[in-house]
Amino acid sequence: MTLGIRNSAEALFMAVEMEKRAIRMYERMLLVVNDATSTQVIKHLLKDEIEHLERFQTQMSSEAVSGEDAMLLSARANDILFAGGLTQAAREGAFNSPQSILKYAMEQEDTAVKTYLDLAKKSTNAAKKTFQDISSEEKDHFDALMDLFQSRA
Repeated sequence: MTLGIRNSAEALFMAVEMEKRAIRMYERMLLVVNDATSTQVIKHLLKDEIEHLERFQTQMSSEAVSGEDAMLLSARANDILFAGGLTQAAREGAFNSPQSILKYAMEQEDTAVKTYLDLAKKSTNAAKKTFQDISSEEKDHFDALMDLFQSRA
């Protein structure tokens, strides 16, 4: 499915929706995981995603995305990250240890980076630049998670 992002407002809306998806996922993970170290890791991930969401929301202009466009972009965003939701994450062993949680989170960040880069290639002007900037931020987050993962190994 080709997603025609027409402007930076739609690009940021997409990023906001993806961050909301990540936040919901980590909040649900807190309900499933019961050991203190894993809970600490998830709370760290959740805090990072909330910060991303807030940063992206402050970048949004007064040019609102609404109606059918908003519904389509939101649905597309929900298909990108955390496919299969909590159940699929459990099947993949994402909750087995703090390391598996971090590995799972890094996989999702990698998906986000690739998605934003792909959307940048398919976009023009301000939307292209917005996706490139968001991709760079997500790459930085991936690198931080990698450092955390390696420090716990």
